[in-house]
Amino acid sequence: MTGPKTSQPVFVIAQQRSGTNLLRKSLAATPDFRDLDEVFHPEHKQYWHYRKGFLRQQPARLIPTRNNQISMFESFLEKRLLSEQAFTLIDIKYNSIHALDPLWHSPLDVPLLIQWLVENQYPVIHLTRANHLENYVSMATGTESAKWIVTYNEKLPDRSLQLELDPETTLKQIQRRERELRRFRHYLKRTNCVEFEYENLLDTQGHFTDEVLQSLKDHLDLATLHAIQPFTRKMGRSISEVVVNFDTAIKPLLIQHGYGQLLRRSSPAANLTPSDAEPLATREPNRVHKVFQTTVRDRIPQPVPQVNPVWKPVFLITMQQYDTDGLRDALTRDGSLSDLNEVFHPAHKQFWPFRRQQIGRNAELSLPTASNQLEIFESFLNDHRKRSPTGVLIDIKYPSVHHLNHVWHPPGSRPLLLEWLVKNRHPVIHLVHDNLLPTSVSEVVSRHSKLRIGRTESPALPSSRLRVAEILRQINMHKQQESIFRSWLAPTHCLELQSETLAAAGALDEEVAQPLRNHLGITDIRPLLVSQKSRPPVGEGIENFESEIRPVLVAHGYEKWLPSARAA
Repeated sequence: MTGPKTSQPVFVIAQQRSGTNLLRKSLAATPDFRDLDEVFHPEHKQYWHYRKGFLRQQPARLIPTRNNQISMFESFLEKRLLSEQAFTLIDIKYNSIHALDPLWHSPLDVPLLIQWLVENQYPVIHLTRANHLENYVSMATGTESAKWIVTYNEKLPDRSLQLELDPETTLKQIQRRERELRRFRHYLKRTNCVEFEYENLLDTQGHFTDEVLQSLKDHLDLATLHAIQPFTRKMGRSISEVVVNFDTAIKPLLIQHGYGQLLRRSSPAANLTPSDAEPLATREPNRVHKVFQTTVRDRIPQPVPQVNPVWKPVFLITMQQYDTDGLRDALTRDGSLSDLNEVFHPAHKQFWPFRRQQIGRNAELSLPTASNQLEIFESFLNDHRKRSPTGVLIDIKYPSVHHLNHVWHPPGSRPLLLEWLVKNRHPVIHLVHDNLLPTSVSEVVSRHSKLRIGRTESPALPSSRLRVAEILRQINMHKQQESIFRSWLAPTHCLELQSETLAAAGALDEEVAQPLRNHLGITDIRPLLVSQKSRPPVGEGIENFESEIRPVLVAHGYEKWLPSARAA
């Protein structure tokens, strides 16, 4: 007796409104394919429902380490891939690609799910849409009408809906879609991936093109591919018919910014003639829906009035490997703030045990919606309010700022935690470095030596040779991260401090202390002694620093960051 068959997963990755329903459901109508739909969609009883039960049995897996995240997802797939069909289609939208991201994840890192796809080389189909304007209008139309797809044999919906688009928002949405497409092409370049353009899926008769069918056969190593009939079709209206201010506002702005090609290019076989729908004379009067920019911030619940208005959480946000202990010590030594350290660090027994306790009481909180994520975090803060009557200082490193992100989070957008800070106006201190070289070299050395650098008790470093290209990449990564966070933190109540100017002669500089008093509303901050930790001098223990690394750093304009040359 043979055991149950296991189906091969095929991951369909795309931006919303890029034809995933058309491709998936059309393939699933053939004997070889099964459609698992959007596994990370919060309204589908898929991964998040499975994860809730998994965590009930193994609550320790709640901490999102790399191993825990991968183990839960692989366990989910193991159950779902039991099928007689050869292939199971798994739809993952750009907005949910972060669903498996682990504890320590930089905004510049490739999502863990993509890393896993690279390691396993499962087939990936990347669906794109060349016309970002059509994509945005399709998204807006679906949102306003609550009608997302039309099956091939279904009557076309009411054509009276019209939209008034905000021109600046439309431009930003097109630019965001361009950035996302570049980002995902970069992410997917090492996966086992084939890319299809939505505009080229169907021929003028509405059938899948021979090129698409042949590419699918080659990609999935199929000897034959059963005849595929399109499952869905477009709703059959041109942009100018849907958007009432297209000619007067949208079109001129797009031409001005070099997007004239979007006005000419549209999907073949996608625009149906008016005769396919009800006659014009019988339609209802037009209903114009104004579509303006909405953000996650708009969906964040309004702040609850504080029982103690004096109490405040202060957030210290900075890059990993930056020494925040001295500043935290100076800010909390007089008792005006309690130091919570790095609340998202698993070793500090802070947020994660509390989160586990909350989900143990209410399993529904395990679904990472925006409201659930914020409910847990605000409960965590309220718990500390009882013990710290004046306020708390919370240290958050760049790679852990994503931990409150909700299930449907656009890649590259401001993290939910920072959106919450914008809305609540809690004080933020952004600690940056003028000299990125020590941190960059320290991280490269740490990777090679497996030692953490920057602690007073750090052991002596083994002698090593480093590649200068690796150091340059690290510097560029740090520069990009600081630039991203400056942009994200701009609308928050933020004070940026440069770490090199914090202390003079071992004490908190008065020129730093006064802005901190003003920013935090705390009059008791004094230029107290700042504890400082030692870091090995840049280049120490690196055999080729003087001969190879220093000359290249000078050539790239980093001479001011370099220590004096050591004698041979």
